[in-house]
Amino acid sequence: MTMTMNDVVVPDRKKVGRPRAFQDEDVFRIMVQVVSKVGYSGLTFALIAEQIHCTTSALIRRFGDKQHLVQRFISWLTERAEANEAYISVDPDPMKRIYASWTSSRSDGGRIMPEMFLVFFIEARSNPAYRPQLGELTDSFRTSVTSSLQEAVQSGALVGVRDVDALGHLTVSAMIGAITVWMDHQSRDIHEVVDGCLDTLFSAYLPK
Repeated sequence: MTMTMNDVVVPDRKKVGRPRAFQDEDVFRIMVQVVSKVGYSGLTFALIAEQIHCTTSALIRRFGDKQHLVQRFISWLTERAEANEAYISVDPDPMKRIYASWTSSRSDGGRIMPEMFLVFFIEARSNPAYRPQLGELTDSFRTSVTSSLQEAVQSGALVGVRDVDALGHLTVSAMIGAITVWMDHQSRDIHEVVDGCLDTLFSAYLPK
């Protein structure tokens, strides 16, 4: 029997649309959510791709491997921190700048960034590939806070401070520590937790 083209049943093909365009920032935000659930060690391109609705190969083409993905994320986080610093620097009150320094006012309308600390200041920091970038980010944050503290001391908003540099280091450590503890429980508003920590820290230096 001779078959003709009319005898061949061609299965229906679903139209495959163009993959949705996504920005690096979309990937970074999803990446943070994934790590918050499965930990840094469990982070894979496949898990990110599932949330972004793209292929794993598309992410690999864009970022190369997991290490380069994280390094680019840290660069992005640094840019966000710099943008936030520029945003809050116009406030003439140095104490208000300190309280606002851990938020992301410009790019996120005041949303906080505790998950960023959880993911890359705690879990990924053990990886030596990320330490230089994270160290620079932390140093920049501490420099900014210390500068505002220096202004606060000079203006009389804080009194009795003997070592501004040491207080700056303690302030940044207190912020990161408060966020880390909050991550374990999340029973209170994060602003209450961090601001309350700073209130306690600075109470000894407020004018009587």
